[in-house]
Amino acid sequence: MAAGLVVPFYRGPARLDLRARALFVRGLSDESFARGLRETPAEFRANVGRVLAAAVLADAESRRLAFVEGWRTNVIEAPRGRRSRVVTGSWVSALILRLLVRRGLVPAGLRATRVSFSRCTFDEAIAAASLRADGELVGIAGTACPSARRLARYLQSFPPAAALTPHAALARAGRLDARMLGVLGATALRGGEGVTAFALEGAAWATHLLSRLESRLVAPRRTLEQRLAARLRPDA
Repeated sequence: MAAGLVVPFYRGPARLDLRARALFVRGLSDESFARGLRETPAEFRANVGRVLAAAVLADAESRRLAFVEGWRTNVIEAPRGRRSRVVTGSWVSALILRLLVRRGLVPAGLRATRVSFSRCTFDEAIAAASLRADGELVGIAGTACPSARRLARYLQSFPPAAALTPHAALARAGRLDARMLGVLGATALRGGEGVTAFALEGAAWATHLLSRLESRLVAPRRTLEQRLAARLRPDA
């Protein structure tokens, strides 16, 4: 296996509702799967696209795959009045990987290292870097929470590293075929979801820039981003 690590950076909190659970039914056609995926919550769809791209790239380049998000606030709905489960983002990512394997979109033999560590993107970057023994660290992100552009700033501290969108990762893997693009297209933001994502990413950029400024002036033990995430993002 080649050196390096591929990590999809998680967008949360996500909800795996009954519509998302229906995607695990065996025998769904590609058309039915894509149609059902479009109807799932935006955060879940975003993570499907990121995990898909990360897994495909890790397989294409024989790199390790890892999930590191540790905020325990993602809800898995249960049918027929049963109690819902609350899990970490890395747990949801592992579940998505199982779904993609079942769909034949990634090889059945692909395994991911899973840890539950982070509360914010900077924490995720630190966790990912700690798992990489050597080689390139590749992070997969989208338009928000985090955007690939913002992720690139975090990964600058852990060279060699790259931040890619799902589309760019699939292109690098040489897998921009119709089936992959169909799934990726089904994960796209729809309607007002883009406005919400833009607002969230704008707030995250403001916090990030303030955090960088504080770190340059007083060098705190933990960055502003980490302190805010620890305070504002308790486990559910």
